[in-house]
Amino acid sequence: IPTTPLHLAKTMVQLHANLSSLLFQTAEALDFMHGKGFIHRDIKPQNVLVAIPDPDAPDKWEKAVAKLADFATVKRFIKSVFS
Repeated sequence: IPTTPLHLAKTMVQLHANLSSLLFQTAEALDFMHGKGFIHRDIKPQNVLVAIPDPDAPDKWEKAVAKLADFATVKRFIKSVFS
């Protein structure tokens, strides 16, 4: 699946009113990482890629999928038993 950096696709996504879905998907991915004990530490538009499963489909933006990238600064953290 080809991907496009979010900062390049932002205008097109906004025109198709799908930005909130992509941001929600990004938040879910971060929540998943945090649940596994990892912190990304470099979240920015350039590190969120947008995958479009079928670029020729008329509803391609409704099926767009956000994907996190650049895990170079990821750190593992230990959850406290008391938190």
